[in-house]
Parts: sequence; C-alpha cells; structure tokens
Amino acid sequence: MKVSLFVEGPTDREVIPILVKKINPEIKIIVRVVPAGNLLNPQKIRTYIEQDLLFKHHDLTKVIICKDSECTDPKEIEREFSDVEKKLQEFKIKIPVQLCIVVHALEGWLMADAENLSKFLGDARIKIPKNSESLCKPKEALRELFRKANRDYIAKRDCPKIAEMADIERIAKNNKSFARFRTLLK
Repeated sequence: MKVSLFVEGPTDREVIPILVKKINPEIKIIVRVVPAGNLLNPQKIRTYIEQDLLFKHHDLTKVIICKDSECTDPKEIEREFSDVEKKLQEFKIKIPVQLCIVVHALEGWLMADAENLSKFLGDARIKIPKNSESLCKPKEALRELFRKANRDYIAKRDCPKIAEMADIERIAKNNKSFARFRTLLK
C-alpha cells in the first residue's frame, strides 16, 4: 500500500512517518507539507493530487490529510471536511482522500505514551497528563515537561526521538485521534 500524508509542518513531516512505520512497516509513505490554509481547500487538494502525486505515483492507494485541531472542536473540522469531500467527488478524484484530525496537535500523540516519554525525559517523578487529548496546547504542555526535567525542548530534534521510543499500542489506547489514524492506515 502506498499512502500520501498531507501534514502541516516540518515536525509532522519527520515524526508521522516514524509512527506509520511502527504501525505497518510495509506501507510506503509520501509526505507533503501543505500550508494549513490549503489542507481543507478542495481545489488545492485536487491540484496536489492530480498534478503532483498521481503524476509521479500511479500506484497511490489513498491520501490522508492530517489536520491539527489546535483548540478547535474536532466536530467543526469534520463538518468543514464533509463539504471538501463533496467537492472532491465533483472533481472525480481517482483515489480516496480521508481526514485524520490530530487532536489537538502531534505532541498530544507523543504524550499519550507517558511511560516512554518519562524515560526520554530521564525523570520518572514528572507527572505527565493522562489524557493528552484534553490539552488544548500539547506543544506548550510538552515544553513545560521538558522545563521541569531541566531540558530544552526543540520540536524538530526531540519529537522524532520520542516517536522512535513510543509504544504504538499505548498511544492508540490513550489517544482516540491516533487510534483513528492507525485505523485509516489499515
């Protein structure tokens, strides 16, 4: 299976493929960083798919749009995406385009494995929130955890390392949006 992921930033581009390989090492991944404003723009999605992806990757199975909810109710994003889906059907896009709402951001997924995050931070006394999806700003929460461990947090450096240590089963158990992502990859 060959899947293209549309993600919002460079950290997502580095980290999400690590998680995908842990879910299923057989999946071939093509990652595109798409400006956040274009992730739910049907015309832009059509252009990315038809003029870039399908032109180069004839065996592409599907596209998954990974959209951070960033303090927005995920149901609101789902409603917006249903309009996008209708437009994509009108455009007769040849492959499925699915939405994965990352509640609230990628760092929430990484925090869902508190045991390995604690090991990474090197301080078992640091209290990591049990429900990372309840954190409106998980990046700030992760930055605070690093501060408590007397470490500097640099997303592009630290998030891939945390992802490498992460237990996929634990993340899926503790984070519904990641569990949905894992399901979309099956």
